[in-house]
Amino acid sequence: MAVLESHEVAEIPEEPIRVANGQEKWLHTFKVGLYDDEGRPTHLLGISMDITERKLAEITLKESRHNLAEAQRMAHIGSWELDLVSDALFWSDEIFCIFEIDPQQFGASYEAFLDAIHPEDREAVNKAYTDSLSNRQPYQIEHRLLMNDGRVKYVHEHGESVYDEDGKPLRSSGTVQDISGRKQAEISLEHANRALHALSTVNRELVHATEEEALLQAICTAIVEQNYYRMAWVGYVQHDAAKSIRHMASAGDEQETLTRVQPRWAEDEYGTGPSGRAVRTGETQLARDIANDPQYQSWKDELIRQGYVSSIALPLTASGQVFGILHVYADEVDAFTSAEVDLLEEMAGDLAFGVNSLRIRLERDSAMAQNEQHLARMHESLAGTVNAIARAVEARDPYTAGHQRRVAILACTIAASMGLDESRIEGIRMGATIHDIGKIQVPAEILTKPAKLSDIEYAIIKEHPGVGFEILKDIRFPWPIANIAYQHHERMDGSGYPQGLKGEEICLEARIVAVADVVEAMASHRPYRAGLGMDKALAEIRQNRGILYDTVVADACLRLFEEGSFSIEDV
Repeated sequence: MAVLESHEVAEIPEEPIRVANGQEKWLHTFKVGLYDDEGRPTHLLGISMDITERKLAEITLKESRHNLAEAQRMAHIGSWELDLVSDALFWSDEIFCIFEIDPQQFGASYEAFLDAIHPEDREAVNKAYTDSLSNRQPYQIEHRLLMNDGRVKYVHEHGESVYDEDGKPLRSSGTVQDISGRKQAEISLEHANRALHALSTVNRELVHATEEEALLQAICTAIVEQNYYRMAWVGYVQHDAAKSIRHMASAGDEQETLTRVQPRWAEDEYGTGPSGRAVRTGETQLARDIANDPQYQSWKDELIRQGYVSSIALPLTASGQVFGILHVYADEVDAFTSAEVDLLEEMAGDLAFGVNSLRIRLERDSAMAQNEQHLARMHESLAGTVNAIARAVEARDPYTAGHQRRVAILACTIAASMGLDESRIEGIRMGATIHDIGKIQVPAEILTKPAKLSDIEYAIIKEHPGVGFEILKDIRFPWPIANIAYQHHERMDGSGYPQGLKGEEICLEARIVAVADVVEAMASHRPYRAGLGMDKALAEIRQNRGILYDTVVADACLRLFEEGSFSIEDV
């Protein structure tokens, strides 16, 4: 009725209706009133057009646009189109989100687009686009966006252009995708890899290190190799009045800087930097941006002048005390990722452990050297004492002078041919040299008697092994010297004296001395008889091997003489 009252044509652009089968159709309707001569409405005339197909296409297009926008949002990718005739630029909603720009404040031109790019990347992006227009080829480029709060985003841009018949570019279109997540992951991986490589190299150096200063220099060199980091240096804490940090080793672009930068760990203006704080707190000090770090007061200007942008100071600790710092510099802002910091802290820990291990090793080596010198002096003292005792025994028995010495030489030669080690042979030498020390208690007239000994005299002589044991048992030799004296008259079948020991009950050293003693005694002259000769002496050993004398020892002795490699006359 409003149409009739208005006397105007009414248009309804979109009117949904339900038809008989329940389906929905859309009509575009025009309505107009008819009036009599007096202006009263008599009829209402309407014309409707079926626009269902167009409406459904619009709905589908709208849904497609929505789906496209949603897909762009989920993929962080937006589309753009630049009309090169009017210089009008169209951005999809997602590009505005990526660039974090309010559409109402965007100039919507190519120049406005360039202004939104990171200043250091604008020239490269402009060149990529203009070259694409010239060579009529699509282009793609990765570049950065600088946000208002200083954050940096990374985008991948793709574009291509349409040309008229004369080759003149008409419009360009393309996409921009936010790849910040992927790029940050790549950067983090790259940083972690370089820290891991440095850590691996450092640990390899630690394994082969023998000198502390050489180790520190190798570590610094490893850290900056292949320009992973701009500079690295190691300093040691000094407990002087100035509380200075002494430069120990460095690598990279350090020469001029380190002569000017002299950090301390005192709580003054020279100790406010990362090095001083790392020493005082025992914690890693990270400067993401030296120029804008309020705590980085000392030496800041000098570091900036040299091109250092960020740094990390890592304490070196042993036994809970900070003894030094490892300081690493880079030439980019926020150069040290969290994963990289973890690896560098591990590397600093390994370095501190390596330095401490080297110091312990040097102390141990020094102690061992002192011990070796002490042992050498003790050995010389023991040898001197043994020789003095031997001379004292032989002074009472001039007829057997040299007997113990010759027995010792033969016994050692037998032991060597059996493959005994040097220490054991040295024990045999000393034991054989004084194996008859018990004779010091035997009256001299018995020792020098030119006739056959009586049973009582022989019994007195047979006491000398036990006497020798009593003399030597309380002396702490590193070898069985007392047992050599005690057992050198024991025999494998138990027929010896003074204990009647058998086989393995007799120590090997005494078994060797026993064979050497018999050979030397039989071959040499005695006050009561002439020497029996070497042939009879060897015949005795050969005849009683395995009975009275140890088989292995006897065979070794016989072999020496049979091969001509030993002669008692030459001793």
